Amino acid sequence: MQPPGTWPVLSDSRLRQFLRHWAAQRRDALLAPRSKIDPLAMRECLPYLWIYRWDDGQGDFVCNLAGEAVNEAWGFGLAGRSLQQVMGAANAAVVGERYRQVLRLPALQYSWRPIAPGNAVEKVCHRLILPVADADGTAAAVLGMTVYDYDRFVDADKPINVAPDVAMYACATLPRDLPPP
Repeated sequence: MQPPGTWPVLSDSRLRQFLRHWAAQRRDALLAPRSKIDPLAMRECLPYLWIYRWDDGQGDFVCNLAGEAVNEAWGFGLAGRSLQQVMGAANAAVVGERYRQVLRLPALQYSWRPIAPGNAVEKVCHRLILPVADADGTAAAVLGMTVYDYDRFVDADKPINVAPDVAMYACATLPRDLPPP
């Protein structure tokens, strides 16, 4: 867990825009209500956004929405698919536990790591995962944004040199001020 009273330091302006929008919608609450997230307020972010919600019937998180850049990175549409269908049982167990932790604490998660979605060419991604609430304030879904640092033609044979890292920020200790633009 990161030190209380801090926001993640994000180098990508789209990730900063996404975080600022979520933070502005939560204001004095612990979480931003999903109904207050306005896609038009963050147009630049839309291709990179995704939402997963827990589905009791499937016993897994299921993707409700995935932007074009996310679908392109994985090589297929994610909407309607469970984590296991997207990434296999072993990876889905790890990622599902992280999503549960984001909702349970609640906390936001920032990670940067090499990944190979759908057994495609490995790429670096920067991922911000934010909990969003239902109308009653219950943490209900994870709203994420993944920016892939990769060009499938130019970078296909480029080695990936990044040490993976995951940082968690407890929502209860986030600053009252908005994150930097």
